[in-house]
Amino acid sequence: MVIRIPNLELLGKSMLKDKQSSHGGNIIMGFIEYRHVHSTKDAANNIVYDPITFKDIKPGYLWEFDLDAVHFDRQKGGPLIFCKGTGCTAFTDTSSNSILGPKADIDEIHKAINARSFFFDKYTVDCDTINKLPEIAFTIGGKNFTLAGRDYTIKMTYWGIGVCLSAFEPYESSNTWVLGGAFLSEYYTIYNIEDKQIGIVKAA
Repeated sequence: MVIRIPNLELLGKSMLKDKQSSHGGNIIMGFIEYRHVHSTKDAANNIVYDPITFKDIKPGYLWEFDLDAVHFDRQKGGPLIFCKGTGCTAFTDTSSNSILGPKADIDEIHKAINARSFFFDKYTVDCDTINKLPEIAFTIGGKNFTLAGRDYTIKMTYWGIGVCLSAFEPYESSNTWVLGGAFLSEYYTIYNIEDKQIGIVKAA
């Protein structure tokens, strides 16, 4: 979908963290909605918002940007590090909850979390292990954007049976990652049309 609005410089997108809610999130046009940005309070009790990381986007319609690296802290065998050195390309996708990546990388992640093949590139994990699953960090602009196991899994009922699905799925590209709802539920994104930049910050 392409949105064309004259004289509009910013689009801000937030996705609801409650995966059971029917309300998906918000699109704010024209400004940054700071109530969706994570904040803390300083010694004087003033609200301090987390800094926003901005990245230039590549030419094209997908708002692609450089992804420095992907770190997966598996519990045995040391961390998995993807894209290191060469880097990768990434873009966001609000149409799906999935996180897509190169098949070889996704296969390694699923092996590390003992995921089992389900159907149509979907994998399941043991629901009892979700809170023990390793973190994954996407390094963008030198900053790590981290997801816990509960962030990249989703509980659902399939034919009356409760299952926990992995958000990771293989993508046809060998160096592109697609950051869907599992990522966007945790991070607020800003699309600066005039400066051709995407901004990412931890969501409130």
